[in-house]
Amino acid sequence: MLLTKDLIKVRIKDGRAFPVFLSEDLAKARDLAATMIEVGTRFSGSTIEEFKEALDLEADATLPYFKGMMKVFLGFSTSEDPDDLSEKRRDYLLISEDLRKKCEGSLENFRKLVADKTSKSFSEISASLYADLPDFSLITMPDNISPPALLGMYNRAHLRGLMLTSNAIDLEVTGNLGQIRKLLRAAKFHRLILESTELGEKNSRFRISGPLSLGASNIAYGAKLASFMNHVIDLPAWKIQTEVHLRSEDLKLELASGKVFFGAPETHDAYIPEELQTILGHHTYQKSSVEIKNNTNIFTVGNQIIVPDFAVEHKDRVFYIEVFHKWHQSGALKSLSNPEALRKNGLVLALDKSLIKELKTQNLLEKVKMAGVPVIEFRDFPTIRSILDIFTSFPNFGVLKPRGTSADY
Repeated sequence: MLLTKDLIKVRIKDGRAFPVFLSEDLAKARDLAATMIEVGTRFSGSTIEEFKEALDLEADATLPYFKGMMKVFLGFSTSEDPDDLSEKRRDYLLISEDLRKKCEGSLENFRKLVADKTSKSFSEISASLYADLPDFSLITMPDNISPPALLGMYNRAHLRGLMLTSNAIDLEVTGNLGQIRKLLRAAKFHRLILESTELGEKNSRFRISGPLSLGASNIAYGAKLASFMNHVIDLPAWKIQTEVHLRSEDLKLELASGKVFFGAPETHDAYIPEELQTILGHHTYQKSSVEIKNNTNIFTVGNQIIVPDFAVEHKDRVFYIEVFHKWHQSGALKSLSNPEALRKNGLVLALDKSLIKELKTQNLLEKVKMAGVPVIEFRDFPTIRSILDIFTSFPNFGVLKPRGTSADY
């Protein structure tokens, strides 16, 4: 969930943007959040239209952040659009046409026949029949939502909305290497472009290309960057420096953690596809002398951060496997351009075949193989079979390096 340009509230002074976030101590904002929750709970199961009518009578709709709060509230409290609703509408239409031909008497008799035929009351059908249209979506309030939580969600949506208009972002974060690794994995998952990097035991710095640096129309990239910000917000400490485009102006924006209320940290457990989970400790090749597990190390190859997907350990030695899918073309090219760094760090590359169609990439690939770096190829997504093939043909113990060898942090 993010706020669009028309809902973002900022103060502008001397070419700088100062976002107007909501404090959990702001009485009017807290009261509005409480009213939304109370009315939403009361109208749970009703349509958004009915909820809005009731809210207009009980809340102050003149508050400058009312529409933004409404968008955030509806984002988590409304039912998702049923994928098969158009088919259900068609089925109900056919049923009603058939029953109308058979029905004699009043409208009540017809409604009773519909209920008997579908095992649902006529009112239930009416309420859900157009749930894919905004004003007919149903309110489905989650448990244990509080006014402070709603205010924190609003501020998150506000910050994420700002990132849609950002230029390159300079990000400084505080966290241990395990936390930083999760952040880097999130950047890879969201397909973000990390430029200059500086990793440390406590403080790390990154530069991330923003949507405006790629072209003002690149909304898809901006949405990915906005989603990534949730991972940044919940680190122990962070600082953002960027430039945003608002009100026809390019404005500098600086923001640090601790200055804004974002509510309780969210859970950002790494998503591990089922295919990858299957092999971690449960495949036939894994013997007592070889252990395959999620990697916890970070490397740099050239000026690119590498966060390998797997660590393969044998006795006192280890190597790492980095999987490059078809959307990781730039990262794959950078890695292939540094064969010595790959070998030094014990890195094995797994590449989607679509990445190696061009002659330039093929030439780089040959140089990497000549340097003694193993390369695995797969198509579209490494299935269980193709992943297991990696480990039945490996480890090539020639690429193993002693465990504990320092990586290029």
